[in-house]
Amino acid sequence: MSSTTETVVIGAGAAGLMAGIWAARAGQKVVVLESTAQAGKKILISGGGRCNLLPSVADISDFYSGSSDNAIKRLFRTWPLEQVQMFFEYEVDVPLQLEGETGKLFPQAQKSIVVRDALQNELLNLGGEIRFNHKVTDVKKVGGDFVLACGDNVISAKKLIMATGGKSVPNTGSDGFGYEIARRLGHSNLPNYPALVPLATNESLLTDLRGISLRVEWRAEKNGKTLELGNNDLLFTHHGFSGPAILDASHWIVRDKADLIINFTQVSSEEWRQRFIDEPAKTAHAVLSDIVPARLAKALLEKANVKHDDRVGNLPAEKRKAFIDVICNYKLAISGNRGLAVAEVTGGGIPLDEVNLSTLESKKTSGLYLCGEILDVIGRIGGYNFYWAFVSARLAGESTK
Repeated sequence: MSSTTETVVIGAGAAGLMAGIWAARAGQKVVVLESTAQAGKKILISGGGRCNLLPSVADISDFYSGSSDNAIKRLFRTWPLEQVQMFFEYEVDVPLQLEGETGKLFPQAQKSIVVRDALQNELLNLGGEIRFNHKVTDVKKVGGDFVLACGDNVISAKKLIMATGGKSVPNTGSDGFGYEIARRLGHSNLPNYPALVPLATNESLLTDLRGISLRVEWRAEKNGKTLELGNNDLLFTHHGFSGPAILDASHWIVRDKADLIINFTQVSSEEWRQRFIDEPAKTAHAVLSDIVPARLAKALLEKANVKHDDRVGNLPAEKRKAFIDVICNYKLAISGNRGLAVAEVTGGGIPLDEVNLSTLESKKTSGLYLCGEILDVIGRIGGYNFYWAFVSARLAGESTK
């Protein structure tokens, strides 16, 4: 069966739905093709089913790309965060609620389905169409039209928006085939890797701590150079490490093979040295378990080869140094990561220098637009990747007019 439309969007995730909305608002006849039986599967599972929709504040440092900071700034200036918030609250009727301790914005209803349904309904109300269980298996540019094969169906369109996502959480429909389609249409692809992903370790001393969660300072370091600093929660797991601190740091470890250094107490080495002077009669375990969980204190002392009942004022200089180094500069033994099956986003992708930053139209194939995770931009945890999806999708969608 054959059909023709003006604009086709591949993918009905966060970026695809938003791109379809703005293409329809631009006057296009829009068909969104979704390979699975429903739209927005990643929206539905985000935030534990509550949907961490957006951050409350954002800065260029919250995003990572192989492109320049100026390119990223230019893209985010097209739809400032405050205006995205207003879109949800006033244009699609999704009131937002700030989670004060994290700075995250959730739908007031605390249900992801509210967000998915609002985007889907807005698209349909604008005259857009979503075709489910339509997996695109091939795309060709024939003359001035894109010809898409979906099983027995052939769809032709003047313009094509790629919102196919990456390779992370493939059971939501993100199988990575979008990269292959882009390649067939002339694009290159920076190596893909799991980002915002839990890390693994073979160090039994730490895997025995599974279930413990605490706020830490972290730094990603390579060849003596600090790549990034952060302060967030670390969770010990059966496999190794997770939590916001680990997820935010993970792309440095996976992509750049950096070391991950942890300060478990958020207290500086100098402050610890002073504490030993001020509280010489305290035992090593007592002074440490005042700040971290007792099980972690025991493990850190074992690592430093310090007995739990040693008084800190009596520790030899070399043991004091070992104690402080373990507390403040613990180099996690990373053996790997949990992979794309559990990673929240996919790093790498189509380089930004292959698209027009004013429209997100391909420089390789006219009439082709790219948005969301398929492009080489990732954000930290906390709604930043949805923000990128929405900003890039709006720009791509409205540029089809």
